[in-house]
Amino acid sequence: MSDKLSTAHKVFAHTAPALAERTDQVLFGDVRERPGLSPRDRSLITVANLVALSRASELPVHLKAALENGVSREELIEVIAHSAFSRRPAPEATGDASHMMNEQASGLHGEH
Repeated sequence: MSDKLSTAHKVFAHTAPALAERTDQVLFGDVRERPGLSPRDRSLITVANLVALSRASELPVHLKAALENGVSREELIEVIAHSAFSRRPAPEATGDASHMMNEQASGLHGEH
């Protein structure tokens, strides 16, 4: 693992350091580093699940990671459109994801 602080450490290490450490070991170590899927494929699956579960608040970090892992904007649009119908309220999740993707795209291209 890198020396950079994980999201778990940033969010709750000050109140639950053991939980943050275990989250890093299991989620960011064991699970994400398994050889069965590439980081790109894991990003696609994660975005699809977040949209299907209407977990819009978690999308920004995962959309950025997906783009960094080689997923194209067009592929993300297709995954979001496909996943949005897995569960209602699809329009809410799709609208949130679309807005966040536009913000991410602007940030990647240096637009403000």
